[in-house]
Amino acid sequence: MLDDMSPPPPTSRLGRYELTGRIATGGMATVYLARLEATGGFAREFALKVVHPHLAAEEGFRRRFHQEARLASRVRHPNVVATIDAGEDKGYCFLVLELIEGATLRQLVIHRERSFAAIEAAHMVAEVARGLHALHTATDERGQPLNIVHRDLSPHNVMLDQSGRAVLIDLGLAKTDTNPNMTQVGVMCGKLPYMSPEQARLESVDARSDVFALGTVLYELCTGTLPFGDTHTTATLERLQRCDAVQITEGLQRMSVPSWLVQIIVTCLRPEPE
Repeated sequence: MLDDMSPPPPTSRLGRYELTGRIATGGMATVYLARLEATGGFAREFALKVVHPHLAAEEGFRRRFHQEARLASRVRHPNVVATIDAGEDKGYCFLVLELIEGATLRQLVIHRERSFAAIEAAHMVAEVARGLHALHTATDERGQPLNIVHRDLSPHNVMLDQSGRAVLIDLGLAKTDTNPNMTQVGVMCGKLPYMSPEQARLESVDARSDVFALGTVLYELCTGTLPFGDTHTTATLERLQRCDAVQITEGLQRMSVPSWLVQIIVTCLRPEPE
């Protein structure tokens, strides 16, 4: 959905792509609707992710941008947004992404008056899990594991298209073993209510941290609430560190979540990686 109240794009064209509107703005980039036209009447729309100019001017953020482009190019899966192209033009760094016509999972959660049915929630999260698996098992050009960790899995970074397909988006905070400069321990990345305990402690993370975040998302879809709190506060952090399986189970049972799904969520939300 275009943000009609936003100012126009900074330029009418970046590289081969005509910018026709603004989709969304985040802390690191703005996503625009873009159109590519070619000979023979070919025309197609994409989402163009443009790094904010003041960040693109910083070498560290430029490295992050190039890493995101490189990682995204190695992942091809229907439940991960496709990266089509990347470039720099007029001082802007941009990624060209598959245009997903739909809404984020966060938007759907906000606009619903009740929690999702268990089967519906499980289906959506299963698709996200397939996308995560594609990230976690991606390899480089030599076939060596990249060991990608998303680090920012939340309903904000999952879209549902018009067919109901769940698509994992935004690899801007993803880390990989092959680039230690982008994986510093001691720097908080992501949203605290969805973090694993080790990520909140600013320790090293791996694929299991994404599994914990996936369990948090599934809990929220089934209950309409977050298991440890919805704010970036000390109280949320303390509940997250305790990660009380009994309280988690009771919260799910109060919402009549089926036992098979309770077991999946509790397993995902184990306080220590296993």
